[in-house]
Amino acid sequence: MRKPTSAYEPSHSPYSATVQTSRLKHHPILKDFQHKNINLEHDESLTLGQKVADKVAAGMGSMSFIVIQSIVLFAWIIINTTNILFMPHFDPMPFILLNLCLSFQAGYAAPFILISQNRQTEKDRIKADQDYMINVKSEHEVMLMLERIEKQEQLILHLVEKIDQQEMREAKMLEKINVLITRTGRNYS
Repeated sequence: MRKPTSAYEPSHSPYSATVQTSRLKHHPILKDFQHKNINLEHDESLTLGQKVADKVAAGMGSMSFIVIQSIVLFAWIIINTTNILFMPHFDPMPFILLNLCLSFQAGYAAPFILISQNRQTEKDRIKADQDYMINVKSEHEVMLMLERIEKQEQLILHLVEKIDQQEMREAKMLEKINVLITRTGRNYS
């Protein structure tokens, strides 16, 4: 019988669903494992600050923010360089007030973005742990199935041997019957 190429060693105890399930439940890593929806569970545990940080980071990372900011910057520059709208130039060249506003925006947004990234990193770590547990459980279940398949293969080989033995006995009996028929010289056909 061909051995599987994987590195597992099947146990030689008889297969039973109860034995296999209990073995799976008592596996050290999978003992208290339950499938969880990481996104829902993590989102429920967020504080108000983390929710705000996520909203700010999502808003600043959107295309609409880029478009709106580009329009505001373009309008700011047009208003302060031309007399199209007959408005006074409140921030003449080199746009020191604009520079101050953009620096404030960057300084104010950076902590929100970092908070959101740190939270996302924590969520990814939890998801990686969950994925690892699922992989371990899957590997364990595959090993159990391979054991079961191997036991069924052994059972089939045993049955094939029994059938071969029965066929050999039947062939010997037919030979004996043919010998008896030829000895008696009768033709029964």
